[in-house]
Amino acid sequence: MSNFDGARNGVGDLSPKLEIRNASKSFMTGRPVLSGVNLSVMPGEIHALAGANGSGKSTIVKILAGYHSADEGTEIFVSGNRLSLPINPHEVRQAGVRFVHQDNGFIAGMSVLDNMCLGRGYSLGPVWKIRWKEEKRSIREELSRHNVFVDLDADAKTLSVAVKAKLAIIRALYCRPGEALTTVILDEPTAAMGREEATGLGIWLRELAGREGLGVLFIGHRPQELREIADRVSVLRNGQIVATFNSSEVSNEEIVEALVGSRIGSFYPARKNTLRDPNAVLVVEELCGPRVSNMSFSLYPGEIVGVTGLQGSGFEELPYLLFDSQRGATGRLVQRGVEVDLSRTSISDHISRGMVLVPGDRANNSIVTDLSIRENITQPKLRQFIKSGLLRSREESEDAQRVARAFGVTPVSMETRLAALSGGNQQKVVVGKWMALSPEIVLLHEPTEGIDVLAKREVFRLLAERAASGAAILISSIEYEDLAHVCDRILVCGHGRIRMELKGEAVTGDDVVRAAFQASLEDDSEEERVTWSVG
Repeated sequence: MSNFDGARNGVGDLSPKLEIRNASKSFMTGRPVLSGVNLSVMPGEIHALAGANGSGKSTIVKILAGYHSADEGTEIFVSGNRLSLPINPHEVRQAGVRFVHQDNGFIAGMSVLDNMCLGRGYSLGPVWKIRWKEEKRSIREELSRHNVFVDLDADAKTLSVAVKAKLAIIRALYCRPGEALTTVILDEPTAAMGREEATGLGIWLRELAGREGLGVLFIGHRPQELREIADRVSVLRNGQIVATFNSSEVSNEEIVEALVGSRIGSFYPARKNTLRDPNAVLVVEELCGPRVSNMSFSLYPGEIVGVTGLQGSGFEELPYLLFDSQRGATGRLVQRGVEVDLSRTSISDHISRGMVLVPGDRANNSIVTDLSIRENITQPKLRQFIKSGLLRSREESEDAQRVARAFGVTPVSMETRLAALSGGNQQKVVVGKWMALSPEIVLLHEPTEGIDVLAKREVFRLLAERAASGAAILISSIEYEDLAHVCDRILVCGHGRIRMELKGEAVTGDDVVRAAFQASLEDDSEEERVTWSVG
């Protein structure tokens, strides 16, 4: 077990802000969800808690919030004071514990000011009139103290994910008269962020924790991100803490091994070195778009190709320019020897030709959370279940069941609403519904964003199987380590162009990082692409 050095963070008080002792929880099935969990958060410390879906992370948060009662023998202390169990939500707030959930609770259509006042109310004058000037001044001063500067009259929908996360945390820090402030519990605040946004939030959190002397319990799942943001990382697996690391002394591989219970070599799918068709399934020439200039490359059957770079380098746009004619792409696209008009080919035409897209924004572009698993899976091919104007529901259900089982979706009840599923299971539904069409070209943007490490491993397995069957896979992602392990080639972008190509079995995540930074330093001149063969 590791020890947090509070003196290193300029914190004198070394008694825990939050301490959990022997936390256990079983539901009616009798199977323990938590078993003997011990965890502490020191003043000024960010302590990360990582675990796969079903590991017990959510149960710990719900026990702390008073939503679940813990089993006998559980003890919870805040600033050395033992809380009575089951926890009363009002008492835990009085003790100084605050919660910020993944969705941040910011409402689009309302101003930043109104969102900041949710839960705390407004400053009122005579006859219950809101003192707007006083309210704005107070919140502006509060934000300024935490180095956050935004237009309080702006619609919340215009804010970036990272800014909303900061505002939600500042809102949670608000104390009513008589209330303390000791600990902030952040439930996957970076799940929908890119790497650069998450890094920026991490720096801000470190400054906040050190300045205020807060204990921060940070729940997340990306090993690199946890190491960068947290002082310590505890790994929860099957309801038990299996390891606690000092972030400065642990590698990504060690965290992943603790998360999955096996060595990292078995985390990524084994790729078979089969002979591939030498004829390209897709040829792209001089592709241009709003942030892309003269990109040219080919995809071959059976290979997985990554495209990456620093955030904003143009790689993020590539899948959408190829798939959506509304993106205004120009250039030449040839699929199986047949030229495809980028400006006129509809999404449905691309799908009928064997090309599919798994977009990065799952919630808005890939699924309908109010519909069932069955309805989401069969949506791309619903017409095949309609005969004489009637839906053959039995055939539709059987098909959805087959796809769900093949792609490891749990629970297996096809009528479960997608909103009830974890992010990992939602993503398996998205990948599964498109893979079930047996496409020959699969385009993906950040396919593992917002899912835990076990779901990520399953997604990689599905992609590897599809490639083994002859499909060409293009993954647009900023997850450098993943690309190094799963891709046959990696195209690295800078300033809207493909600047480098990495290939070889010995390519590492560090190689990809170096290439991404080097590509960003190149100017906007017409330079020949550099190919690095590693190993």
